[in-house]
Amino acid sequence: MELTALSALPSILLIDDSTIDLKLLMELIAARQMRLNVAFDGQDGYHKAEMLNPDLILLDLNMPNMDGFSTCRMLKNNPRTREVPIIFLTAANEVEKRIQGFSLGAVDYIGKPFNAQEVIARVEVHLNLARQQHYANISSAQSSNTLS
Repeated sequence: MELTALSALPSILLIDDSTIDLKLLMELIAARQMRLNVAFDGQDGYHKAEMLNPDLILLDLNMPNMDGFSTCRMLKNNPRTREVPIIFLTAANEVEKRIQGFSLGAVDYIGKPFNAQEVIARVEVHLNLARQQHYANISSAQSSNTLS
């Protein structure tokens, strides 16, 4: 994963079938100077993630046709998107569902209805963690090349 934040604004992909939730999230993220792309279902979200290589994905769990678990599984199995952090957005707050999401590779959960400050805080934390991991990978690769 190449973080666009290294050269531009961070890129967020929102995947949610709720136009109300999308509108609220779009307003929150746009106010934070982040680039934003939207998909209305898991299939479209998967294709956009492949094409756009976002820095982070906010993914609804319950969607028609392809749910968030299936979408997450496909994204984590794809070498092009496997490193992109995924935060689930869901009204389903059962522990079993959270554990299933984490086992598929999600980095966090945000419950619906969501709190605006919490969404921004979690997004920023995971963007920073991804950025640090990216720099660590570059440093490690450079050290390996120097030793070779």
